[in-house]
Amino acid sequence: MTYGFEYTALLESSSENFSFPFDRFDMFEWYLGMGALSNANEKYFHGKIPTWNNFVQHSSYDDFWKRHAVAYTLHEPTVPT
Repeated sequence: MTYGFEYTALLESSSENFSFPFDRFDMFEWYLGMGALSNANEKYFHGKIPTWNNFVQHSSYDDFWKRHAVAYTLHEPTVPT
């Protein structure tokens, strides 16, 4: 989820070049300090990051993620494969 956290923070936080304000170099230590990933909304995102909210609400490969999978939209190839 570190990739998901950083992806959503950097991509959906601002319309300008944004850098998440990590307060230490050791990312493992930083994530340990945050505690459970469920704390991210309370401490940092405040429910304003749509993709993070999807990660939290759909933590397993449920129907929501299946609808977003490429294989779900592919039916029959139209070019030789």
